[in-house]
Amino acid sequence: MSDCQFCGIVHGKSEAKKLYEDEQVLVILAEKPCALGHAQVILKKHAGSLDGLPKDVLASLFWTASFTASSIFEYLGPQGTNIIYHDALKGHEHPVLDIIPRKFEDGLDFQWQPKELSEQENTTAFEKLKDAAFFIGKEKPEAKEREPVQMDEKRKEITGSENYQIRRLVRIP
Repeated sequence: MSDCQFCGIVHGKSEAKKLYEDEQVLVILAEKPCALGHAQVILKKHAGSLDGLPKDVLASLFWTASFTASSIFEYLGPQGTNIIYHDALKGHEHPVLDIIPRKFEDGLDFQWQPKELSEQENTTAFEKLKDAAFFIGKEKPEAKEREPVQMDEKRKEITGSENYQIRRLVRIP
């Protein structure tokens, strides 16, 4: 993508204050920071989202974000950080982790009004996520390739009068 802001930085066509770079990730100071030391950890290649990325790439991205946050704590002395993940932002397809240093009463407001959910809604969400959470930290089993089904050459032709399901079909004009 020729107009991608981050591709320009990765390939040296656009200027940025680079803090760190390796084969997979790049860390820069945000062009328009919301706090002193606001950094962005950027995956160098277009990916759109984290789904399907190899484990080593994910590990590199999040390890770099953790190390960057630690460096910000050590050298700038904030009281905390917010790490915010963005995928497929406007104008580019690079996953980005924004690391925002925070201080008490810094004027940044990431507050939202909590939703009033019923006990049933919470229980339903819990039940759906509980089963999915079983796979956290585990390898997803690879889908096995199925052998093609061989059709019996002597199969009987199905006619409408012989098959209940065929008779129940309603033709849509």
